[in-house]
Amino acid sequence: MKTTFKLKDLLVAQVEQESLSLKSLSKELAEAQKISKIGSWKFNCIDNGLEWSPEHYRIFEIDGPKPSEELYEAYKAKLFEEDLIPLAEAMEKAITNGVDFVLDHRILLDGKKRVKYVQGIGKVSKDESGKPIYIYGTCQDVTDQKLIEQRLQRRRSILEKLSKESTSINLILEAIVLDLEESNPGFLCSILLLD
Repeated sequence: MKTTFKLKDLLVAQVEQESLSLKSLSKELAEAQKISKIGSWKFNCIDNGLEWSPEHYRIFEIDGPKPSEELYEAYKAKLFEEDLIPLAEAMEKAITNGVDFVLDHRILLDGKKRVKYVQGIGKVSKDESGKPIYIYGTCQDVTDQKLIEQRLQRRRSILEKLSKESTSINLILEAIVLDLEESNPGFLCSILLLD
């Protein structure tokens, strides 16, 4: 009887320790997602259930958690209309054919006054027969990278204008002013040319 009691105590202690370990790992994962601006998600192909990590909710600036249908509608409402079709096509291919995907899209925030760029990656999990049962993946906020790419493109354009002999100094300076203003929201720049 004493041996059974000690074994039971050991098992309970082990379960409690593993539970604490899982909670700690979960907290560390949430912190890592926040630092890297990567949320995670899972879609159930059988019952259309949708789950998001807390960081995914933060990226989209949606209060959560929400029931699957309400979450999906809130998600779609944040997307640019042009980005809805590629999203629907990627999900359809994933559900019907088990095709993984990488999808870049834009989200509108603050009453359509602010844009974020995100990259979603979806991986399909299949049952023994090869039928998709889950799609799980990540969503990363890549806004900073996209803005840097846009800034570099504008500056490349300025350099191309500089390399052309027929380009007037006024056009070059106008391009520089535009780049400064777009790179620094809230800034107003002007250049006064004196003869």
